[in-house]
Amino acid sequence: ARAADVAVVFLGMSSPACEGESHDRGAITLPGAQEPLLEAVLQAQPRTVLVLVGGGQLAVEAARHCQHCAVLYAFYPGELGGDAIVRTLFGLNNPSGRLPYTLYSKNMVSHRNIHEMDLRSHEGLTYRWYTGKLSGPALWSFGDGGSYTSFHFEWIKGPRQVAISADAGIIPLSYVVRVSNVGNVPGSTPALAFVEGGDGVVAPLRALVGFAKVSLAPGESTLVHISTTVAAAFATVDELGRHRLQACRRVIAIGGGSPTESWVRKEVQLVGLDVVVAGGTGSISDVEQLFV
Repeated sequence: ARAADVAVVFLGMSSPACEGESHDRGAITLPGAQEPLLEAVLQAQPRTVLVLVGGGQLAVEAARHCQHCAVLYAFYPGELGGDAIVRTLFGLNNPSGRLPYTLYSKNMVSHRNIHEMDLRSHEGLTYRWYTGKLSGPALWSFGDGGSYTSFHFEWIKGPRQVAISADAGIIPLSYVVRVSNVGNVPGSTPALAFVEGGDGVVAPLRALVGFAKVSLAPGESTLVHISTTVAAAFATVDELGRHRLQACRRVIAIGGGSPTESWVRKEVQLVGLDVVVAGGTGSISDVEQLFV
C-alpha cells in the first residue's frame, strides 16, 4: 500500500454469518480483523479508496476521519457489481447515489440496545431523531453522497408563510430551485427537500418531504420543482395517532447531499390555530417511510 499511488481496499460483510434475514447483528463494526487492517492501510497510504460490501450500517471511523480517504458503498451489487465498481473507480461512471440510512459511530451501541426500535429513546435513531448527544455526530447521514462534478443550488421560489387548515392534507406545497452543474463532467444529482427545526421529541429534527433527480452537462442548469402537501411537510402525530398542525417556525432545506456543496435554506412560518388534519398527510408520507 505504501508504494502505491492509491490503495483500494475491499471490506465488509463477507458471509451470511455476518448478517442476514434470520438473525440480527450485535455490533456495527467491521467483523474479524478488518478494522485493524483498514487502520494499518490508512497509516501506510492515506490516499485510499475503501469499497464497502454489505447491507447494513458499518462504522468505519478510520475512513471517516482520514482526510484523503474515499468510500464507495457497493452494498450487495450482484453479478455485474465488479464491472460497476471498476467503472466508478476509474471515472467511467459518475456516481449519484445517496445513503439510504445514517452511519453511526461504533460507540452508539454502548449507549443503547441495538435491537431496541424506539427511534426517539436515548439519543434517537435515524436521521429524523438522532442527536448524537451521547455518541457524537453521525459519521455520515441519510442522503449523503458525492459526485465527480459539483452542483450549485439556487432558491427560486416557495411560500415563506403557510396558513394552517384542516384540509392541509390536500393543499399543495411547492418549492422551486435552480440546479447547475458547475463542474467539468456530466453528472446527476438528487434534489432533496428537508424540513428542519423540530424539537426532536414531537417533531423530527429533520424530515425528507420531497425529492427529484436531474442529469446535467457541464455548465447546464435546470429548474427543479419539488411538490408535497402542507400536512406532509409540517404535521406531527399526537398521542391518539392523529396528524396535527400547530403554529411554528420551520426551515426548508434543499440540496444534493454532497458535503462539498451548500444547501439553500429558507425559514417558513405556519400561522393559525392548531388543527387536526382531515384525511392524514397525503401520499408523500408513504414514500417518506422508505427513507427513515
